[in-house]
Amino acid sequence: MESNDRKEQFIEMRAKGISYDKISRALAVSKPTLVRWSKGLSQTIKNMKAIELEVLLEKYYATKVKRIELFGEKLKCIKDELDKRELSEVSTEKLFELYVRFIEILKKEVVDVVFSAESDVIEMVHKMSQEINTETWGG
Repeated sequence: MESNDRKEQFIEMRAKGISYDKISRALAVSKPTLVRWSKGLSQTIKNMKAIELEVLLEKYYATKVKRIELFGEKLKCIKDELDKRELSEVSTEKLFELYVRFIEILKKEVVDVVFSAESDVIEMVHKMSQEINTETWGG
């Protein structure tokens, strides 16, 4: 296996959090060499970690845009149904409750558009992954 191929595999494996021991055995490269590679390729490894995390976020956690679209569609359906009903119907109260709840949910999804440096984006992705872990596992 060529050194460049091994380095690429090393980057991918480190980005996935695989230990130096396992990488050393898998690639037949000494740990001191891997540590040296890690120092020289640290930014590339960080970028790959961010990409790996983004893929996981996309796979397991609806993006903000998707959540806004989902809640927006439901809000429109509720509003359309409300428009068909008269206020004298008992279930209208429940629909108004739903309408207000969905508006509140959508308001929470609104964010200011702020352009960030690359390091800020990586930090944001890290925070989002922590939120997912907290929401998913209750921790």
